[in-house]
Amino acid sequence: MSKKERLTILFFSRNDIDNAIGLVNDIKDVADEIVLIDQSDKEEKRKLIDFKTKARIKKFKVYDCVALGYPEPLQAYAFTKCTNEWVLRLDTDERIPEALKRDIKGIISGTKLDGFAIKRYEYSGADGKSNFATWQVRLFKRSKTEYTGVLHEQPMAHGKLGKLEGDGYYISHSKGLMNEELRKTPLARYGEISWIDQRLSYELYNQKVMEYIAKFFVISMDEARSSFIGKFVHSWMKFYESLFYKKGGSELSSLDYFFYYSLVDLGYAVQSKSLKRILKVPLVANSRLEGIKKLRKLPDAKVYFEISKIINKIGIIRFLRLDNPAVMEEITRKYRGKRHGVLLLIDLLKERYYQMQTGEDARLSFRTKD
Repeated sequence: MSKKERLTILFFSRNDIDNAIGLVNDIKDVADEIVLIDQSDKEEKRKLIDFKTKARIKKFKVYDCVALGYPEPLQAYAFTKCTNEWVLRLDTDERIPEALKRDIKGIISGTKLDGFAIKRYEYSGADGKSNFATWQVRLFKRSKTEYTGVLHEQPMAHGKLGKLEGDGYYISHSKGLMNEELRKTPLARYGEISWIDQRLSYELYNQKVMEYIAKFFVISMDEARSSFIGKFVHSWMKFYESLFYKKGGSELSSLDYFFYYSLVDLGYAVQSKSLKRILKVPLVANSRLEGIKKLRKLPDAKVYFEISKIINKIGIIRFLRLDNPAVMEEITRKYRGKRHGVLLLIDLLKERYYQMQTGEDARLSFRTKD
């Protein structure tokens, strides 16, 4: 087998070991390497160790990591554990059909593209499909792909991106495999990261809208910027900001937040092909605007806004140096069994921000050399 055909399947687990084991068994014959970044507690971890010992699947590699609430901040660290250029990124509650398993090696060996968006059927039934599907960049070359670490992030493709089209090429987001109880626990607390990354300046607004265009049309950021619609939107936003004296570093007005959330929610509503959801867009956008108004009243609101400007520009991963395996492993050693989840991530972001303000080096926190 040539190196071009070798494939790593990468996924993350947080106290969802039964589904993780099911995924390993499902894709073990198609993958040349299976990498799991596990953030589970001790009891679930034992189940994983028992399975790995008994199954003896040499290509299956497990790396222990502290939980930061959601997997995106760990993506760059995970890339350092993958040995193949081509990566298929899956979740524990997802499966791929037999046609994609059969053809995926031929697809990656015969393409000149650097990544593919794959259709994902949301809340799929027994047949693996549903009425609601999104396109997500899931099959890609590591060297041409970048994550910044924000919640529900689509990776940035630095190269040519295409759609993997065909009746048998898709990902099933299986309703039957979703761990609803885990999603309800305080450990998740996904909404609290909005304290940090949902506050936008006008400079970030321009960037976010361009990212949204790239995501909606399934193109790279470079293609989005050079496209007609990208150039038009960029020119219009610059004109709008100049006309109303909007400063790049200042926070969006309530009206502009409303427009932004309406744009994002409208895209998802159109993809869902639901008229009811489309009609609800203004209500959803207004609800999210009310959330922003509450965030502005928090005791650390100004600090959160300053952090948001940084991490939306350079990313959580780069800000906390989570692409450095030594840093990530030191955080895991320091906080394993003590602090975890989104609240730990927020604490790390605040700690790093205050270090920057006082001139301290980030290594003082983790005592780790580059």
